[in-house]
Amino acid sequence: QFIGDVVATDDCVAALLVPREEEFAKVRTRTTGQDSAFSAVAFLSVVHQSWLVAAGGRFSHHFLASERPDLLCEVSPLVSYD
Repeated sequence: QFIGDVVATDDCVAALLVPREEEFAKVRTRTTGQDSAFSAVAFLSVVHQSWLVAAGGRFSHHFLASERPDLLCEVSPLVSYD
């Protein structure tokens, strides 16, 4: 099912206009590699880490976010839209 199918049938839809190259990661395949769910998670992890660094945050040993489970970085949506 395509996301447009849901938008057409929902009574209330909200969207945010954001720079595509900064906050969008397409998913075309479930397997690993380019355009996979894993690469999208890694991309958003890097975006979230950049938000924290821009706000003055620092990471131990200067680690960079990546798709490795121990290096993922996530900012809760409960605080990211303030």
